Amino acid sequence: MKSGGKINIRPTIFWVIVSISITFVILFAETGVMDSGAGAYLSVKGKPSCGIDKTIRRFQSNAYYTGPLIDNHVHMPTPSKIVSSVGKKMGFNMPAVDKRLNADHLACLFESEGIKKAFGFYLVTRFAVNSGWQFAAQTEKRYPGIIVPFFMPAPNNFINIGATSTLSIIKANEPLFKGIGEIKGEFESQMDFENRDLARLYEFADLNRKIVMIHPRQDQENSIGRILAKYPNAKFLLHGGDADAWITDLMAVHKNVFYSLDAGLTSLYGWGGPKRIHREPTKPEFMSYMEENFDRLVSVGVSRWGQWLELYPERFLWGTDRWYDWHFDPDVGAILEEFGRTFIGRLSSVAGENFAYRNAERILSSF
Repeated sequence: MKSGGKINIRPTIFWVIVSISITFVILFAETGVMDSGAGAYLSVKGKPSCGIDKTIRRFQSNAYYTGPLIDNHVHMPTPSKIVSSVGKKMGFNMPAVDKRLNADHLACLFESEGIKKAFGFYLVTRFAVNSGWQFAAQTEKRYPGIIVPFFMPAPNNFINIGATSTLSIIKANEPLFKGIGEIKGEFESQMDFENRDLARLYEFADLNRKIVMIHPRQDQENSIGRILAKYPNAKFLLHGGDADAWITDLMAVHKNVFYSLDAGLTSLYGWGGPKRIHREPTKPEFMSYMEENFDRLVSVGVSRWGQWLELYPERFLWGTDRWYDWHFDPDVGAILEEFGRTFIGRLSSVAGENFAYRNAERILSSF
């Protein structure tokens, strides 16, 4: 997720509340009142017809891309109501799969936006191990190739299942998971990306030519550089950290590094300047902000990143970084799509098509 505009909350307080909640998790487990599973929210009569109309442009731009898109950064809703509930009580909007937000809705939403495929990050925690990976398997079976499954380790050791269990699940379900990630620190805190557990995941990715999605901090260039050099056969997809100051330096040296441009372009998690938001914006706030700043944000994004997309046309991928409930609203999806297509229209045809979908196809090509 984008580092700017996140909820200002002390991580230790959050996980104290989580630990207290474990009592209730255990109680639910012992009494049999656990989540029924994401599959319970899929129609038993087959795939429903898509009820979301194709998006209609709200802004006018002479340069506009109309080709296919691949969204390389989508956080999937959790199949555990317990995990979702605990997070929401602390102001961390992690939606749960339900009758409204499920695989059918996501497939329909992507179709309406002209998105042919998405990289889906399935969060697996200690308290929802089986339902976490099973949701990925169910979705892939129902919509093969539409939402590419990534196994997302939990961002805190307290709920992380560890490298041994992570690799056991991935290996037992081959070739389901095409990547590992997003790997990130707890609430953007400092994280040692070279720790022993993560090194085991990188080694597996290197041996099996998997994608590893990492969200580094701005001051971690040297650490990421060492990882790229040590695991040259793994494909590392980075985002966040306002890394344009050094990401291209890494690209000049390492052929296995790629970069996602997503929520940082659209201010999906908040924005700076006189209207600085220190918490999660609501849907109305975001929509209003985009209405007022659409053209300016496109120009700022192209000015900042355009030269690098032209210089390294095979290294950048387009994405949205959707995670919160309202991120999956059709109105929000439509404006994210239009922003992406307007941004891409300002690039050369080669760089634009590569950014829109071809580079995502390339890093998936080994599977």
